[in-house]
Amino acid sequence: MTRPNFPASLSVPDHRRLKPGTLHALIRKAGLTVDEFQGLLRE
Repeated sequence: MTRPNFPASLSVPDHRRLKPGTLHALIRKAGLTVDEFQGLLRE
């Protein structure tokens, strides 16, 4: 996933499940809200 004018590098663990805190931290680091992230998953 890329965002214009928002350079970021995220390391996403290769696990079947992520702890909620880990997922929230990754979403925040990507500069997204949880709602924005969920919307992107539905696309």
